[in-house]
Amino acid sequence: MAGGGYSKSEIELAVMEALRPLTAEAGGYLRTLGKHPGSLSVEELKAEALQLPAVFVSYISSAYSQDRYCATSETMLMNIYAAARVSGRHDAISILEDVRDNLCGSTLGLSIKPFRVVTEEVVENTVHQVVVRAVYSTGQQVGLSAQSLI
Repeated sequence: MAGGGYSKSEIELAVMEALRPLTAEAGGYLRTLGKHPGSLSVEELKAEALQLPAVFVSYISSAYSQDRYCATSETMLMNIYAAARVSGRHDAISILEDVRDNLCGSTLGLSIKPFRVVTEEVVENTVHQVVVRAVYSTGQQVGLSAQSLI
């Protein structure tokens, strides 16, 4: 934990670790599990996700609020992109369901708020592949806590 909270990179890595059981190396079906800085365009996803089915994790943004004790709370949003061939055994929607099963309500073993789904949407749907995106929210305390003032 850096600066009173986890870094975005630490949380992204914890998400990837939570999804690792879905990878082919762990006996699952995902051929690619990666991290990508910022938003991912469909063109970038096509270039990176040559080994389908694939999941990419990326940090989107943070919002901060303070309570009367100057404790700062961070609410963080993360993208989870899933891509699959249309004719594949695991379609993009079922991949998102598996991701949801692994993330929703979980703190990933960290001192953060449980992950929750904010939105899910189809990014691209062609005759060859489907790309879907889910936005997840989590949060953490990053400033002074009321307990530290006692």
